Amino acid sequence: MFQNTHFSIKLYKAIFLSVAIFFTFSSCFASKPLNKVTIDYEKNNKNLNIFREELFYIQMQNVAQPFLDSCIKTGFIKTPDQNQIYYETFFLPETKGTILLIHGFTGFTKKFDEITYYFLTQGYNVVRYDQRGHGFSSREIKDSLSKVHIDNFETYIEDASLIYKEILIPNSENKPIFLFAHSMGGCVASLLIESYPEYFDGAILNAPMMGINLLGIPKPIIKAFVNTAIGFNKGASFAFDHQEFIPNEKVDIKKTSTKSKARYQYVSDLRNENIYYQTNGATFSWVDAALQATSDIFKPKQLKKVNIPILIFQAEKDNLVSPKEQERFAKRTGNTKIIFMPHLEHDTFNSKDTFLEAYYSEIFSFLEENL
Repeated sequence: MFQNTHFSIKLYKAIFLSVAIFFTFSSCFASKPLNKVTIDYEKNNKNLNIFREELFYIQMQNVAQPFLDSCIKTGFIKTPDQNQIYYETFFLPETKGTILLIHGFTGFTKKFDEITYYFLTQGYNVVRYDQRGHGFSSREIKDSLSKVHIDNFETYIEDASLIYKEILIPNSENKPIFLFAHSMGGCVASLLIESYPEYFDGAILNAPMMGINLLGIPKPIIKAFVNTAIGFNKGASFAFDHQEFIPNEKVDIKKTSTKSKARYQYVSDLRNENIYYQTNGATFSWVDAALQATSDIFKPKQLKKVNIPILIFQAEKDNLVSPKEQERFAKRTGNTKIIFMPHLEHDTFNSKDTFLEAYYSEIFSFLEENL
């Protein structure tokens, strides 16, 4: 009788402990209410003059470019594995803070000349760089400047951390440091924030690649196909229908990831004029690394570290990244807000000025609130 009573007490204690652990664990990783609002396109920043579509080329050449040229400094930083990362700095005599700008897949520094100009005119220093395998930075493979190749996104993260420690910190003047990252850069930025939560005072993630649009194909099937290709030593080959850059290719603006013909043409001209801006397609190894990285973002232990304010811009017609994963991230982190942008494609910052006025108003309101 006493043995049965003793066993029952131990059993109740075990059940109670299990329930307590379950609820403690659940409360740590439970989703928070989604903070998502639709942008008000009537909103504008009266202190910021957005370049108009019909005058874009003239304003970039006669206004933005001379100003950028007046304060730009360029250089290369050597990585521990003896590669070179190209960077550009834009420092003002007086500043509110510094913004680290991380471009996306097949991107490069000069693609962000317009937004860099606006950051500077609003009083923020800018540091931007070409991610490894892009622009003037070192390539992991040498057979084609069109290929984007990496074996692990950890390499991107450590490159960004090196830029932060060697370039941003010595020049930050103990003022706030923010992050602006686009697409693949948003994936790198998310992992960077999780790895080094003390680095930034806030982050703006534009259409971040927290999940890839796989066109309805289950992720395990894609991953199995990619791993098979890598197993047959095709890791450095173009994945799927990706291919070499075609100079001066005629493209229907309606099939691109932007709404502004002028802004699209401006970036296209830069790509056509410089072979180092002609990254165009992923290798199988990059796809494999990207699939792993977009899973790593959601490790509960890492998500718990994210406590800085984050602003995510989500485009209604984005067919490159997964909005569901952006919302999943927002619900799993403590201080993330999503701004939904109707009518827009992936490259929201290259939209027409009628959309950009509200876009930049949100950006600069966020920065001012977190100084």
